[in-house]
Amino acid sequence: MKVEVHYKHFDAEAHDDSWIPKCVENGWTIITGDKAIETDPINRRAVEESGAKVFVTSDTNSRAEEWAAAIIVGRRKLARIVEKNDGPFFVDIDKHATSHVSSVRYVGGGGPKSREEEVMPQPPAEVSDAAVAESQPLEDPQQLIRFPEDQSVVDPDPDDIMIDIETQQKAKNS
Repeated sequence: MKVEVHYKHFDAEAHDDSWIPKCVENGWTIITGDKAIETDPINRRAVEESGAKVFVTSDTNSRAEEWAAAIIVGRRKLARIVEKNDGPFFVDIDKHATSHVSSVRYVGGGGPKSREEEVMPQPPAEVSDAAVAESQPLEDPQQLIRFPEDQSVVDPDPDDIMIDIETQQKAKNS
């Protein structure tokens, strides 16, 4: 996730309806604490007309570090929402929620992307070739089944914070 800060690209006094479309032109998703972007008719129209994807934090009184932590924890869900949905939409981010990210509220022409737009991953050639090849009888199928000696060892995804927490809790409880 790469973060662009508002003040590096836009004047602090710039009207929301002027910078929102520019964010969309740059392919950026908006994360803001300004709830008026959704409620003010001019700002909302700017979101609708530009097709902006807007995440709104639940408050503006918290420290930036708290919001950064909530965004980091919810980053996979944020990325899936951006990837699977067309703008315009609004989504709330809350630092106290389980996933920190609410459901999508579509506005204007926003909505889930059609399945046709999603590229289906294809298996490698050796897998698809093996699927159509004639099967060969196995001498002893039991020889192919192998289980690790220690079933509790899991190879966690290094980016998954929740797995790290679960692993630490299991280690404490053992």
